[in-house]
Amino acid sequence: MTAENRKILEDKRTSEIQAAAKKLFSIYGYCHTSMDSVAVEAGISKGLIYHYFKNKEDLLLSFSDEVEEYLHKLKKEKNPVTALKRFGTDFLTSDESKYADMPPIQLLLITFANQEMDISKYEKQNPILRDFGRGYLGGFFQQGIDAGIFQNGNAKVYGDIYWSFLMGKLLPIKKGNEKGKPEVYVDEILMLFIKKKQEG
Repeated sequence: MTAENRKILEDKRTSEIQAAAKKLFSIYGYCHTSMDSVAVEAGISKGLIYHYFKNKEDLLLSFSDEVEEYLHKLKKEKNPVTALKRFGTDFLTSDESKYADMPPIQLLLITFANQEMDISKYEKQNPILRDFGRGYLGGFFQQGIDAGIFQNGNAKVYGDIYWSFLMGKLLPIKKGNEKGKPEVYVDEILMLFIKKKQEG
């Protein structure tokens, strides 16, 4: 096998393992997912998984790059309202048919929120732990304020409020305690920031 073909095969197996882990982490949670079950879901041996990932923590944290890529692409959206809606809807989705496309930022947050991992070791490498609301989401709110879409105010605070709202909704949705559609929740919270049209 050539080096190029070996690289293609390794990338394919890595993706298959990550896809299996993403699905199982989403359904059963990090603590209740074993490497054995990931191997069965991926259709490969458990030993082969350890060839690509040191342990279960390493497997979960491998989604950090995918999170960064997702956030980078979203930042290219020119309409800040569209970007915030897309992020919020993607983040809150619980549709099992979308596991393959589900942004892994949700997986990371649920794991940390449930204290299933020691987050202190990963603060620097995970975007959800680095002032995400005021830093990343606040940037979209600032764009909206500058464009006259959002009410004048502190964009960083707006970002924190929106992020806190999403985090507060996520676990109830995953536990089945919230039955509404994610896009409805997102529209409701964003309407609080939209500048109201002047009458007359």
